This record gives sequence, structure tokens and C-alpha cells, in this order.
Amino acid sequence: MDKTILPIQPSLEIPDLFRDLFPIKKRTDEEVEGYSWERTEQQPVNIEVLYLIERPNITAVFGTSVPPSGLSGMIRREAFKYSGSTYAHWLPLILADRMA
Repeated sequence: MDKTILPIQPSLEIPDLFRDLFPIKKRTDEEVEGYSWERTEQQPVNIEVLYLIERPNITAVFGTSVPPSGLSGMIRREAFKYSGSTYAHWLPLILADRMA
């Protein structure tokens, strides 16, 4: 019995298979300018909140159970001085997670 392995052929019938290759949504002028929805009420900021430098403001809701502190917090503060797309951001965060 000859078992031939056939290569898998991508099918256009599978939804979302090529979504990143063929973007469907065209952005409106409002979306290009900024928020196209009503922003939720901002959670009160009563602790230090670290956020990416690419973001214009902090998120509306964030965690408050463990604020950055000690050596781990110092490493996190340094990591958030860099872009979220660099190793200089993510590697220190991984290190800080191991220390906490």
C-alpha cells in the first residue's frame, strides 16, 4: 500500500485564513484622526502606573494589586523608557518578573 503525503493546499473557504493579507476594513476619517468611540471613565490614578511611550495616555482601567516597588520596580521603570518593540523593553521586564 503506497501512502503518498499530499501537501496541504490553503483553501479560500476557510474564514480569516488570509485576513492579514487582504485587509477588509477601510478606516474612516474619524478613525484615522483618533478615537472613534466614546472613551470609558478613567480609573483614578492613586499609584504609579507604567505605560508604553507609544501610548498618548494610560489605559482607562489598569491593575492596582502590585504596584512596582523595590529592585523589580526599578528595572520596570527603566524598561518602560524604551519602545515596546525593542529588546531593551522586553528583556528587563522578563528579568523583573523573575525577581518579583
